[in-house]
Amino acid sequence: MSGVPYYYTHTKRTITMDLLQIVKGFNEILWNNFLMYVLLGVGIFYTIYLGVPQIRHFRPGNEV
Repeated sequence: MSGVPYYYTHTKRTITMDLLQIVKGFNEILWNNFLMYVLLGVGIFYTIYLGVPQIRHFRPGNEV
């Protein structure tokens, strides 16, 4: 090896794997179906509430 004790590399791998599991768990909570439907609903709500600005302001945006 490169002169690094085995216990150090083993501990580092364990910490890395634990961190990976935490990130995977957070990712599952963050990007599950519920959140996707909430984001879609909020987008539709703001589109209707603001009077469909994506279409209303398309022509003035093209003239610039």
